[in-house]
Order: sequence, then C-alpha cells, then structure tokens
Amino acid sequence: KQWYQRRVRDRGLTPRLCATAVTNVVRSEVLGRIPVRDTKCPPEQIVFEVGRQCTATAAAVLASHPFLVITNRMIVSIIGSEDRYTTVMGAIAAILSDQGVLGFYAGIIPHLLCEVSGRAMEVLVEELYEKCDVIEKLGLPFGTKSALPVSSLHSFMSYPLQLTTTIMTVSNCGMAVSQLPAMQGTSTGMLSCLKALWRTASMKRGSNLMFMRKASPQTWHTPPPPPEIEELPSGVKAVKED
Repeated sequence: KQWYQRRVRDRGLTPRLCATAVTNVVRSEVLGRIPVRDTKCPPEQIVFEVGRQCTATAAAVLASHPFLVITNRMIVSIIGSEDRYTTVMGAIAAILSDQGVLGFYAGIIPHLLCEVSGRAMEVLVEELYEKCDVIEKLGLPFGTKSALPVSSLHSFMSYPLQLTTTIMTVSNCGMAVSQLPAMQGTSTGMLSCLKALWRTASMKRGSNLMFMRKASPQTWHTPPPPPEIEELPSGVKAVKED
C-alpha cells in the first residue's frame, strides 16, 4: 500500500523533469546558434536581443510541450483512477491511439503566447536597464533592477493563458476529468475555452495560494433519459396505430 501511495504521489514527475531538461537544452542551443549583435544603436540592439530570446523560448516550448501534455494527463488520471495514463509509455500510446501526433500539441497556442510574452517583457526591461540607464534617469536607487516585479506582474496578467493551456491539454482525452462540469464548452479551441472561463467567472481559478474563489454553480450537460416503455402482459400483442 505504501508503494502504491508513493507511486501515485510521484506520478508525472518523470515527464516533468524531461520537459525541464529539454527546455534548457533547446534554449541554450538556439541562443548559441544566433550570435549576439553588437551595434552602436541601442534601440536596434534591444529589438534584436528581444527577438533572439523570444525565438529561443518559442523553440524550447515547441520541443517540451509534449512532455507537458503527458505530465498533466498522468496527474489528472488520478481523479477517475484510470490505468491508461499511469506510465509514460502508456500515456504516449493512449495519446497516439486517440488523437494522433497532434494530441501532443494540445494547448500549444496559449502556452506559446504565455511563455514568449513573458520572456519578451523580462528581456525588454533588462535591456532598457542596461542600455538606456532608465533606472538612473528615473532617479531610482541603484539595484532597483532586482526589485522590478516583471515576472510576478506577467504571471498575474497571463494566468488565464496558463489556465487555458492546462485545460486544453486534458480536454477530449477520454478520461473522467473531461466530463466534469467545469470542462464543458472548453474543448473546441483557445477562444471557446477563454469564453467558457469568463462566462463562469473562473479566469483566476487556482491563482490564489491562501483563498479559494467561489465559482458560479455548474450543472452536468447530459442528454435526457429515453422514455420508459411499458411492458405488456404475456400473450397480449401490441397494435400499431395508423
């Protein structure tokens, strides 16, 4: 029993570690292949560096996103106690059989928008700080760069995209979590998912560490049951009406 509990607790850890390793390797490889441009024009250099970092981030997201899909589906398989996504190889086989290769890239668009925009904001602030001496011109004390809440601000602003990415990676996967009321109307695309989250006031669900937001009441969208057919006594034949 302890072995099973430990196995459930660590489910999804292997693809998560693989995603981190692939992200770091691909980003370093792309940055190494794009040389740093040294120009006398600070705006041109800033634009080039932002594009260079965003290109590396986009390549890393494209390479590591399949591992994110596998991680999320292995984690949510605990809800319905499904056995298809308990192992990495089982998850890969299930995704290939149900959705094909495109299943590994479910939710890739909001993931790309979230990561690339965040990296662009961080690099832009760093370049402005180094090349244009914005901190000194604003009269702020030295060392304010470390206190700039760029990452925290972007995480707050892009949380709906993070939530959309997570939902899209597990929708239409054939598991019990796909049939939950909160997942209704989120399976056709990124825009439909965002509209469904906005309609149910769930854009910030899971963003608070200490308090839980009260969601709007949700109901199951299931078809009505078929009409009951009365059984006739034995020996009596049904008469078809004209």
